Amino acid sequence: MCSQVIHTTPPKKVTEHCACVTVRTPKVLLTMKEISLKQMTIIQCGQAWPHPVHPTQRAMLPLLERKEQLVSWLQPTDGGVEDQVPSLRINNRFYSISLRLQKALFRHVRLQADFLNRERTPDGREKLRIPVSLLRDKRRTAARFSARANPPSATLAPDPTPKPTRRLEVNHSTPPYFRHPP
Repeated sequence: MCSQVIHTTPPKKVTEHCACVTVRTPKVLLTMKEISLKQMTIIQCGQAWPHPVHPTQRAMLPLLERKEQLVSWLQPTDGGVEDQVPSLRINNRFYSISLRLQKALFRHVRLQADFLNRERTPDGREKLRIPVSLLRDKRRTAARFSARANPPSATLAPDPTPKPTRRLEVNHSTPPYFRHPP
C-alpha cells in the first residue's frame, strides 16, 4: 500500500514522493503461518493465546506444556478427519503449529497398544486426538526405542554345555585388603 508523504527539510526545499508503508510481521511469527478460514470448518475452537509474547519463543514452551485447551482444530471443507489441522488462535487469527510446539502441547499423550487417534467433541463431532504429523513422529520414536520380542542374538540356539562355576575360597588368615583373587 502506498501513500503520498510530504517530507519537509529546511524551508527552502520541499520534496514530495511515494513512500511504501510496510507492515512488519514479528520474526517469531514467520514460523507460524496464518491459516485462512475460507476453505476451513472449525471443529473445535480453543482458547485464545493469553500472553503478549508469542508462543514460538523458547521461553514460552513451559507455558504450552499440556495445554491442549489452547489448540483449535480446523478441517478443510472438502476433507475428512485425517485432514484436520491443529492451530493456535492469536489475536483472533488462526496460525499453524510447528512440530516443536505440538510436542510441547501434547507431551502428556502416550501411545499405547490400543491407542486410537480419534475422539468426540462435546457436540458430537469427530476430531483427532493428536495431529497426524506428531502421531507419525511418536510412532517412529516408539519403534526406535521399543525392545524387540526376538532380538537377533536371541534367535541363536543357547549353548547346551553348562559353564563351570568357580568357588571362591576365603583365606581368613590375611586381612581382606591383602587377599588376592584365586
